[in-house]
Amino acid sequence: MKGSTKSFFNHEADGSRKPKAQVRSQLQHVSDLLVMGLALILECHLLLLWLEGDGLGPVGLTGISMGGHNASLAAALHPKPLPVVPCLSWTTASCVFTKGVLSSAVCWEALERQLASDDDGALGRLFRGVVCEVAGREKPSASTATPPSAATRDPVSWGNVPTAAIDCSVVVAGQTGLPRTLLAPATRQLAPTADTLLTMEAVLDYSTHLRYFPIPMAPNLATFLVAKDDLYIPRDSVADVRALWPGCSVQYIEGGHVISCIAKQPHFRNALYNVLEKMAINHVA
Repeated sequence: MKGSTKSFFNHEADGSRKPKAQVRSQLQHVSDLLVMGLALILECHLLLLWLEGDGLGPVGLTGISMGGHNASLAAALHPKPLPVVPCLSWTTASCVFTKGVLSSAVCWEALERQLASDDDGALGRLFRGVVCEVAGREKPSASTATPPSAATRDPVSWGNVPTAAIDCSVVVAGQTGLPRTLLAPATRQLAPTADTLLTMEAVLDYSTHLRYFPIPMAPNLATFLVAKDDLYIPRDSVADVRALWPGCSVQYIEGGHVISCIAKQPHFRNALYNVLEKMAINHVA
């Protein structure tokens, strides 16, 4: 797009913002993942306000992999129509750590030990509530998914995100000794028990699934770019984003997750330029 410019920023677990004890990109705690996502959503919102306040626009969001998913969450909570191009992401982070190739890097043994050592039952009560809430809802599908509407969105709040979901995310992210080590050492880990796997899936779904967030103000300004052979983000067992964000588009690109990150950058940029142009034509006076 002629005359466009870009702003980049690192999330709180990357680059100069990375915790001193963290090795490369390996998060130390499950809670780190949730705190990082919440911080990135807030920072995206503040960055958009700053750009718009300086008279720049139209503005949009994009990101790759986890950055793509966080971009979609930020767009869902933005009070105005916003172009967004999530690249190599989908509707939830749970499938990444429970079904994708990264599931073999999770330190399941540490999580199981923590669940087993829950003497006073506080951790169990918290997680059972989350698991029951998620499991009690019908599994998201193309025919049953019913995300919150954006029509009644409060521009200065969390939109229509259920209060329980916010409380759960904050509690899990707090300094209460809840979930601990996320990524394992180089040694291969044993397969998790069904209860541990279900707990991880439920907590991540409750915190990151698009069905628990509002529909964006203009879902037709969203284009998801997904890799056909993505083993990091398996899509066969989770809701289709088109059922959750009616009017959005999905483009499939050849290849897997890693090769697409490296070789498909032009596709990502072109998709963003296209939705920015659509925004300029249809939503900017």
